[in-house]
Amino acid sequence: LEVSSGDTKTVLTQSVAILRYIAKLNPEAKLYPSDPVAAARVDAVCDLEADAFTGLRVSKYKARFGFGFLDDDANKAALAACHASINAEVIPRHLTNLTKVLEAGGTSWLPGTAEP
Repeated sequence: LEVSSGDTKTVLTQSVAILRYIAKLNPEAKLYPSDPVAAARVDAVCDLEADAFTGLRVSKYKARFGFGFLDDDANKAALAACHASINAEVIPRHLTNLTKVLEAGGTSWLPGTAEP
């Protein structure tokens, strides 16, 4: 996303960074908390999502993460086992963690905020 600040143009990358940028453009909309603790809780939820799907992303975009060799025929069985483990164990474990965060927050929102 290309943004301007005065005469300077900057390209922002990373989805969560772009979302935070957009939220901070209009603080009155309350898209991102001004309270540092609440903001940290929102950031933690974003990081939990990243943790949950890191293995899947690495296995899908292998070359991008330095694992292009997993596309070799010799590694197909290992890659299949990796996908099976990610789907059966890793992602469900992280989703359980997200459920615990939601329950601990005491509201209907993952970071425990009163509103989105």
